[in-house]
Amino acid sequence: MKRKMQKNKMRAGKVRLKGKTGNGISENLRRLVGVAQMAGKVRYPKNAPFGPPKKYPELEGKFAIDKTNKVYPLVRDLFREMGLDGENYGKKSWNPLRELISLGDKVVIKPNWVLDKSDHSLDALITHTSLIRSVIDYAWIACRPSGRIDLIESPIQSTDWENLMKVTQAREMVSALNDEGVNIQIQDIRTESFIEKEFLNLLGWKLKVFYRKKLPGTEKGYTQVNLGPESLFHEVRGKARRFRGIQQWTASEATKAHDEKKHIYSVPNEILEADVFINLPKLKTHRKAGVTLALKNIVGAVNNKDWLPHYIKGTPEKGGDEAPSERSFHIKLIDALSIVPLSKAFGFSIRPPGIENMWRKKIESDLYGLKNVRQANWYGGGTVWRMVYDLNKILIHADKKGKLKQRPQRKYFALVDGIVSGEGFGPLNSIPKKTGVIIGGFDPLLVDFVCTRLMGFDEYKIKTLSNAGNQGKYSFGGSDLGKVDLKSKSKRWKQLLESPKNAFRFKPAPGWKGHIEK
Repeated sequence: MKRKMQKNKMRAGKVRLKGKTGNGISENLRRLVGVAQMAGKVRYPKNAPFGPPKKYPELEGKFAIDKTNKVYPLVRDLFREMGLDGENYGKKSWNPLRELISLGDKVVIKPNWVLDKSDHSLDALITHTSLIRSVIDYAWIACRPSGRIDLIESPIQSTDWENLMKVTQAREMVSALNDEGVNIQIQDIRTESFIEKEFLNLLGWKLKVFYRKKLPGTEKGYTQVNLGPESLFHEVRGKARRFRGIQQWTASEATKAHDEKKHIYSVPNEILEADVFINLPKLKTHRKAGVTLALKNIVGAVNNKDWLPHYIKGTPEKGGDEAPSERSFHIKLIDALSIVPLSKAFGFSIRPPGIENMWRKKIESDLYGLKNVRQANWYGGGTVWRMVYDLNKILIHADKKGKLKQRPQRKYFALVDGIVSGEGFGPLNSIPKKTGVIIGGFDPLLVDFVCTRLMGFDEYKIKTLSNAGNQGKYSFGGSDLGKVDLKSKSKRWKQLLESPKNAFRFKPAPGWKGHIEK
């Protein structure tokens, strides 16, 4: 009965589109979701600039050829299977993104570059640069010669940007494209980073210091967007003093941007001035949201993450959603010693020998039994979906000055990198899963619905999807999965929505295990 009520609620709130939507995308295009799968061995090419494996008719210039690149033709296959500019496929005039991007448009491309290192494999954590490169090429075909492309990201605050550029080879790719006349630049949109350094190591006891470092930010600066009563947090505004962000050290900073009247987010002007936003998330599980796909990837499109509420302090019995029950005293003590702030900019920690690996294993082990849950790393969290919806609302409806408009302000396309996906304790400790797929579409909610089904999860048990009918008047996606026009040359994926057995079987994050699987 509960499941039936959820389905009815979602369908009651679905977005009804007639003719062209406000952002110029047709209804038929909006409903379109494509899935393409790599043939043979699943692999990414290794070396920048990640050029195509051969010269295709639509490509101009003297691009370097990379015969090992299986990602580039996979993206071409996806566009073809979705029927994008189908009448010109195989010709010099083929422009698959012509309905999305016009000549002279400003295009923002946002990958998932959450972190620069991994205990398992970065391929399971971040959008691979070869996928980004292929999308850039087709975006430039559509917007040149007077267009502009901004490749932006706001990784977690502890990420070393220089190392991120090294491991992704993104700068080499951008430099090669600049040499070919492509007007593209890459930007770290953070205004602050979080630095950790070992200060003393005595017989295995470590003293580490932490400090916050100011960063220059973007070329065009930022606008503070106040959603006020249009925020999804307005429904729980009485709990604003208990909002907490993701960083333990600065968790209470979220209360500065949210109270009884205001709900503020800081957004790069590159996004607000853009004509088109292309979202390139990773196919991954997430310890707080269940999954991180197109909707969740927008968290990396703001500079001040301290203002993003991730949970409400306390247990459900006490009006919060941080954990199903109180943590043990010794767990609270270890948490307190992990970072001891001395000021807003500086702090330290004392760590006994082996504590980091032991502590990480302890956290994961406890979560399987929903014990000692920290920072809403479980399926009962009810805060992240509101924050994610707020950000997507801004992305689609905020004008250049940060004011919400009923008419969508920019066009949108998502292409999810599921070639090597991430399962388990994501999004930072994801275990690689070679699934060999990419998923594309013009509606973030419909793309996420299909991705969630593909992962083998129940979308009605994931709040970023089950609340699709609660977007408010500034909606950013369709909430009726039955309206999806799923395109693929694979019979397995064509029948995905009717036959759940065709899905992969992803291992959920431990705080979600046994709750969201189909």
